[in-house]
Amino acid sequence: DPHSDNRWSAAWALGNIGAAAECATLPLCATLRDPDEKVRWYSAWALSRIASPVEGVVAALSTALNDIDDDVRGYAVIALGKLGPFAHPALGALAQMADDENPAIKSAVSEALTAIST
Repeated sequence: DPHSDNRWSAAWALGNIGAAAECATLPLCATLRDPDEKVRWYSAWALSRIASPVEGVVAALSTALNDIDDDVRGYAVIALGKLGPFAHPALGALAQMADDENPAIKSAVSEALTAIST
């Protein structure tokens, strides 16, 4: 859809559905690369609510850890943490964020590292 409002609204709706929207995981992974930061933010948020261990989700969320927007990075961290041990391939990228200047992200990284490592 050429209108970013429609794209972020769709991501928001899918996030509100939660785990039942598992079939939307890969399309949401694709929108993590959207040029509009609000679309990326809602996509990362939705993935943190759906938390589906689908092939490709860890790689997409790991890439989102480098987003310029704190909210996108923060929700990518939370989503990885909710995936638990399935997100093990992201441990290195998460560990590099342990000193993030944003205290909320720093805290989320600590929680995610614990959740993934157990």
